[in-house]
Amino acid sequence: MIINSPNLRTLFTGFKANFMEGLGTAPSDHGSFVTETSSTTAEAEYGWLGELPGMRQGVGDRVLHNLKEYGFKIRNQDFENNVQVPRNAIEDDRFGVYATPMRALGRAAGAHPCELSYAALNAGFTTPCYDGKPLFAADHPVLDANGSSVAVSNLQTGAGPAWFLIASGALVKPIILQTRQQSRFTALDNPDDPNVFMRKQFIYGADARRAAAPGLWQGVFASRAALTAANYAAARA
Repeated sequence: MIINSPNLRTLFTGFKANFMEGLGTAPSDHGSFVTETSSTTAEAEYGWLGELPGMRQGVGDRVLHNLKEYGFKIRNQDFENNVQVPRNAIEDDRFGVYATPMRALGRAAGAHPCELSYAALNAGFTTPCYDGKPLFAADHPVLDANGSSVAVSNLQTGAGPAWFLIASGALVKPIILQTRQQSRFTALDNPDDPNVFMRKQFIYGADARRAAAPGLWQGVFASRAALTAANYAAARA
C-alpha cells in the first residue's frame, strides 16, 4: 500500500470497524449492582446519597427530609490502551494481520466498565462511601424512628473469599459507574507524526474517562464467612 492520506483514512476506517466489532463482544454482567451516571466535568458530587427517604403514613405535620451534605465526590480517571502497526507492514500490505489485535483492543475497551465495577465492589471493604465508612462496615450511622443515631451493619466477617447479597432492583445500587467519555478509537497515523518518522510505527488506540465508586451501602450485604445455609440466612436477615 502506498502511504498517503486517502489510503491511511481507508485503513483507519477498517481498523475502526474491527475495533467496533470487538467492542460488541465484550462481557457486560455488572448491571445488577451498578448504577450508571454521566458527568460533564472532571468530577461530580453526590451529596444526595446521604438521605433517600421512604414513604410514611401521613399523620400530623409533614416530615421534611433535609439532604445531608456529605460532599461525596467521584473524580473521573483517564484510561487508555494502544496497538502499534509497523510502517513496513502497511507498505508490504500485511496490515490485515492486525485486524485481530484491533478486535482485541475493542473487546478490552468494552469490558473495561465491567472490570472497573467489579474492582470497586471488591474494594468495598476498605473504600469509604458517602458516610465516611467503608462500603461494607459494621457501624454505618443511621437515624432511628426517634431521631437517634444507631449503627447498622452490612458486613459479616470471616477469612474466606467474599460473597454478596445485592438488592438488584434498587434505584441507586451499591456501585456508581460514572462516565465522562465512552471508549473511543483514535490514531497517530499521519506520516509526519514523530512516532512514524522516528520509529516507523503507526499507533492506534482507545481512550476513555470514567470512574467507579461506592453508591448506597443499604443495597448490598458482604460476607467473608463460609457460604453455608446458616450464614446465608443471617445475611438475608
